Amino acid sequence: MEVDPDLIPLGTRPENDGGPPISFKAAREVLVALDDKERGDALWMLGEIASEPGTWNAFVKPFIEQAWPRQVKFRTDSASRGFAHSIERSGDNFPDAVRTIVGLMRPVAHLDMITYRLSKESEEGTKDLPGSFQSKRFSFLMR
Repeated sequence: MEVDPDLIPLGTRPENDGGPPISFKAAREVLVALDDKERGDALWMLGEIASEPGTWNAFVKPFIEQAWPRQVKFRTDSASRGFAHSIERSGDNFPDAVRTIVGLMRPVAHLDMITYRLSKESEEGTKDLPGSFQSKRFSFLMR
């Protein structure tokens, strides 16, 4: 299948530029047809969208709840890395992101720089959102 995985979440956003959005049901069908790497790429894009103000409740959470395939076979290392990225980028919605996503993840041997970024102290003058939620900061990584 020749589909740019980044277009899956982008195409379901209500404000997409190509006319009516792709339904979450149609997005799920495409996600199921993609390979693991491509699904991980789509989740990475979803994490980037999650960093935009106001998108968690308006778009990202509904996408995860309605479009993401629920079968256990889709709980892969690649998907878990993409979901961890979405959690990390969720800003003030960090606790809700953990609650929403953690059941779709599996333990991963290496989460790249995500664990490092979540564990380091915040720099002066920056907002340390994961640090604000100490008890939840690593709970999603320890499943």
